[in-house]
Amino acid sequence: MDHARPARTPEFIPAPVAADGEHLRAEVKRRGRQVLLARITPEVPADPKCARFLLDWLVGEQTLADRDLREEVRTSLEFLIVEKQEPAPWAYVCHHAASAANVYTGEDGGVFWEWVR
Repeated sequence: MDHARPARTPEFIPAPVAADGEHLRAEVKRRGRQVLLARITPEVPADPKCARFLLDWLVGEQTLADRDLREEVRTSLEFLIVEKQEPAPWAYVCHHAASAANVYTGEDGGVFWEWVR
């Protein structure tokens, strides 16, 4: 994998993301059940180096618990898309969603990513 830095710093834009299109779903396991938190997709899916992502929050901000869940998603996105500095961030995060590391993270109660195609 080419490790040149992406051309631009990734941005996350609050916007609806179609449930029937390609996207990543952020979930956590709470009290034995999966809780859907957000959907994310590149603004331009055909551009592998796209640095702008649409982020559709599916959990509110009304409670401290909701805000904590949103912060978990933001922290995960910052790590996977910003800090990793992959030249094709969408391809990398989709690869992560299909990897064993993602499964272990989800089992520990952290954010679990599912690639929906």
